[in-house]
Amino acid sequence: MKKFMSALLMVLVVVCLCASALAATVTTTGNVWLRSGPGKGYRKITSMKSGRKLEYLGKTSTDSRGVKWYYVKFKGNKGWVSSRYSK
Repeated sequence: MKKFMSALLMVLVVVCLCASALAATVTTTGNVWLRSGPGKGYRKITSMKSGRKLEYLGKTSTDSRGVKWYYVKFKGNKGWVSSRYSK
């Protein structure tokens, strides 16, 4: 019985952690472009206004200027958004 309860507890912990990771968001703090890659030189996909909630897809990258970029999903589009205009 103890082994079963321990296993059940472990499963619940993993499910909770996965649910938390899936619910992560990035919020735009200014008007910003969603880009095809993590940097200003990449193609613009769409623009977003300040205050938009974006689904964070679990990747972060830093460009040659030292700016962090977040990999996100917005209205079916996946791309990168600058940390200078999001948090």
